[in-house]
Amino acid sequence: MATVNQLLTAAAEKLGDPFMESVKLDSWLRCLNEAANDAKNADWLIKVDDATISYVADTFEYTVPATFAYILEVRTEDGGDLTVVPYSHWTLRDGDTPVIRFSEELYANTNVTLSVQGYKRPTVTYAAMTETVDLNLESFLRERTLSLAARLAAAVDQPRSNEIQALGSGAFRFSEQILEDRMALQETQHITDPRHSRSVWGR
Repeated sequence: MATVNQLLTAAAEKLGDPFMESVKLDSWLRCLNEAANDAKNADWLIKVDDATISYVADTFEYTVPATFAYILEVRTEDGGDLTVVPYSHWTLRDGDTPVIRFSEELYANTNVTLSVQGYKRPTVTYAAMTETVDLNLESFLRERTLSLAARLAAAVDQPRSNEIQALGSGAFRFSEQILEDRMALQETQHITDPRHSRSVWGR
C-alpha cells in the first residue's frame, strides 16, 4: 500500500515538477482529496474485515463497526474455526448508531468472536504525508490527482502549458477507465444487491 507522500511524489514527478514548485504541497493535497471524493461519489467500495466484537451471552445487539457501509456476512470465530452466521439469523437496525441484531429464537452462540465482512467507502480527507491511501485506489487517485494538478500547473508554467494540459487530459482519461473497470467489477460482485449484502443506514 502507498502512502500519501509516495503517491504525490509519483504524480509530481510525472508532471515534471518533482520539487512541487509549480503546484505546492497544500494544492496537491486538495487535488488528492478531490480525487478521493470523486471515487466516493462514484460509489467505489473497499472490502474490509473487522473481528473486534466479542459475543456476550444473552446480548443480541452489537454496534456496526465504524466505516462499514455494507455488510456482506457475519461469521463466528471459536478456537480458530470460522462459521458463517445464516443470513436469516441477523438483521440491521437503523438509527444514529446502526446495530447488528441477532435473532433471539435462532441464534444462541456464546464465548465467540464475531467477524464482520463487508465494504467501506473511500477515505475523502488526507492531511498527513504518512497516511496510507486506501487499498486498490492508488492508481485511480494518482491519475485523477495528476489531472487536477495539471490544470494548476498549466496556468503557472506557460512554456509547458500545452504539454501539461495534454498530460492532464491523458491522466484524466486513464483515471476514468480505471473507474469504469472498477464499477464493472463491483457490478459482477453484486455488492449492493440486498440479496447478497445489507446496507448500513447513513453510510
